[in-house]
Parts: sequence; structure tokens; C-alpha cells
Amino acid sequence: MNTTNKTVSTKVKAKAEDGSAVPAQSTNLTINWEGMSSEDIRALAQQGLIVKLQGGWRRNGIPKECTVKAIEHKAGVRAAKVILTLDEQVANLGAEEKKALLARLLADG
Repeated sequence: MNTTNKTVSTKVKAKAEDGSAVPAQSTNLTINWEGMSSEDIRALAQQGLIVKLQGGWRRNGIPKECTVKAIEHKAGVRAAKVILTLDEQVANLGAEEKKALLARLLADG
């Protein structure tokens, strides 16, 4: 049988209502990979990578296009932070946000 074992820590929620840390609970996880093709495993990895990328985009701005090297996102390795150009940041703004930004820029000039 082709299995892997890992201890996983999970917090019930990110933070307590008072903002304090919440303790994590441990789970001894065994994954049975039997019957999974390399295409299945790649699809599963892609699914996880997309979720990881979306979290970063929510914090740093959502790009219109993105090319990713999977090797830069290996498990246990922090990916380099992608910094959007000023043009990309402005392109990601909504119409009202662009109007407010323009008004602020003109007021300062």
C-alpha cells in the first residue's frame, strides 16, 4: 500500500473573539495514494497551489494575469513575494477607487 503519514495541526478558528491566539489540535493523518495517477496527483497539487496563490493575491492585489513556476512553491519553502507594478495596482482598482485616487492626486498637485 502506498501511504504517507503526517501530523497536522489545526486551529478551530484563526483567533479567539478577544484577539488572543487559539491553541491547535493535532491529527495523525495517513494518506492512501493507491489508485492515484500522476495526473490525479498533479490536479490535486494544482488545486492546493491555486488556493495558496489566491490567499496571497487577497493580501497583495489580484493580478490580471500570472505565470507561476511550481518549483518556487515546493512544500516547506516560502515563495518570493510578488510586488505588483503601479500600473498593475491601478488596473486592479474599481471605478470609484480610481476616481478617489485621481481626486487625491489632483488635490496634492
